[in-house]
Amino acid sequence: MAPLHSQNLSSHQWKNRVLIIKSEDKKSELFKKQLGEFETTDAELKERKIALYKIVGDDFWLKNYTKPNANTTEKITIKFKDEILEASKNFEVILIGLDGGVKLRQSSLVTKEQLFQLIDSMPMRANELKRNN
Repeated sequence: MAPLHSQNLSSHQWKNRVLIIKSEDKKSELFKKQLGEFETTDAELKERKIALYKIVGDDFWLKNYTKPNANTTEKITIKFKDEILEASKNFEVILIGLDGGVKLRQSSLVTKEQLFQLIDSMPMRANELKRNN
């Protein structure tokens, strides 16, 4: 098991955009559909520096597309729940930018096209694209 610093979002600042997909029920159709949106997008998620936090109840999985050796599974901390998640929501999707700010928070499905369009419209992403061209 990895150290709990993986739940410290500041450890991702300026390195990763954090995509959090949270459900209180692992059998939720919305949760399954949301995860399915990103099943075949590993290259796109890596290019956009995504660290995916999948949270079901008290269980937490991290998949870091830019640093696979940082992937981990553990129990979610109360601090993380209290500071980041909305307890009243059974399902939510949160995107945190490289600067640590919340860029998206919603309790409905986010398509891969919506997510990528949002990220690609961000000034830091525009700079990344310019540097890569």
